[in-house]
Amino acid sequence: MQIQPFSFVRRSPYFEPSKWPNANNEGEKCHVNITERLKTMREQHLEYVTNLSRLNNEVAIYDRDGPRSDSENREMTQLMLSGIQLLCSWTSDVVETVSWKLLHPTDHRTNLACPETAEEYERATKYNYQPAEKAALIEAVSMIKSVQHMLSKMEPILNVAVRKHIYAEMQDFIQITLKEPLHKAVKNKKDLLAGIIQSICDTCADNCAGNFDPHSVEMGKPKKQRHSAAGSISDIRATRRSVAPSSTQLYMARTMTESLISERSGSKKILRKDIESKYVERLANFLRISFHWPALLAFSETLSECCELSQLWFREFYLEMTMGRRIQFPIDMSMPWILTDYILISQDPALIESIFYQLDLYNDAAHYALKKFKKQFLYDEVEAEVNLCFDQFVFKMSDAVFTYYKQLASNMLLDKRFKADCQALGITIRAPPHCRYETLLCQRHVQLLGRSIDLNRLVSQRINTSLIRAIDVAISKFESEELSSIVV
Repeated sequence: MQIQPFSFVRRSPYFEPSKWPNANNEGEKCHVNITERLKTMREQHLEYVTNLSRLNNEVAIYDRDGPRSDSENREMTQLMLSGIQLLCSWTSDVVETVSWKLLHPTDHRTNLACPETAEEYERATKYNYQPAEKAALIEAVSMIKSVQHMLSKMEPILNVAVRKHIYAEMQDFIQITLKEPLHKAVKNKKDLLAGIIQSICDTCADNCAGNFDPHSVEMGKPKKQRHSAAGSISDIRATRRSVAPSSTQLYMARTMTESLISERSGSKKILRKDIESKYVERLANFLRISFHWPALLAFSETLSECCELSQLWFREFYLEMTMGRRIQFPIDMSMPWILTDYILISQDPALIESIFYQLDLYNDAAHYALKKFKKQFLYDEVEAEVNLCFDQFVFKMSDAVFTYYKQLASNMLLDKRFKADCQALGITIRAPPHCRYETLLCQRHVQLLGRSIDLNRLVSQRINTSLIRAIDVAISKFESEELSSIVV
């Protein structure tokens, strides 16, 4: 079900229509033009995949030479973060486009291909997309799923780099950045400020080397004496370990740090005034960079959520609107199958290799039905549609592959003199456009709803059947005709 966000404002008790003159003006076009947005997405995808591939090659070398440096861990962490942000942006564009289409179904007056008897959901999906929009959605889904797959394969390596980077940033913040503000707070007898800083250090400090103690008497000594006894602050560098803070530690550290620089405080005293501006900026910078750490530390769950496209399948609201007339909609109204079928019909070489990514939408829907909604009947609906759609997919793909290679073989074996005579008469015999079926035919482990399907075997069986049938027809044709009718 799609609901306009402003409808919640309109239902509020103090809503005044006179102060919202544009409230009822709905846009005629979706503010996300997926066909135009695709140009930017292609550039972003190419740049990101290039950087990810380069980093993957470097990791294969550096893992043999030794541990990575702080700068390398920082680069890998930033690459993970930018990947999540890109995936979120692309996914939101796809979901926004589909949601707008569901909210604005077409009709027979604006779309001649739409019959007057078309159902509400049918007008919102089957007849509501132009070919360019379908192609753009297919390519967008493919880019989302391909980057998700690449990041999933590199997850073990990236997780180690993230933990080391977060550990280094956290310990440098505690043992270096907070040391001087803590000393000044103790020296100036700012007990509340010193207590909060010491609490941050006690919560997250890793003092295995024994070179840092926030409660040490050194904190109350003058700066020169501290330097002569313990060395300079810049000399203190925590040993890098692959140990990230827990969610509780991170939450407490961020909360207490925010209380130090907040301009609004629950107490009467604002602590920000007691901290020098340069340290306030460092504390604020720590809050900025640590904001994304929980998502990075739970990378697998974050990656799954930001690539979640199950909304392209769910249609329970429209089933309820049929008032029992429909138990389920036909597959030609389902967005995953609409996109899959468009690839098979259009025979666009640029889209052929993206066909499995459209079927992966069923995996998203099944996962959401079981893990989020926790409804077995929804999963059963997904499974029933997948069984039917995959049979149709194998049938149509086998027929397309057989037809393509039959035309290609006929063109290759056609007599050259006959081609020349046709050319002289102005008749051009064109070879079929190249289709990238080789990649699809090599797939022996297609993952669908937890199953591993050997697509090569299924397609081979159907093509063999079609080939035997075609040979029988040809032999029957030759046997029923005169010898002179056979062209050698």
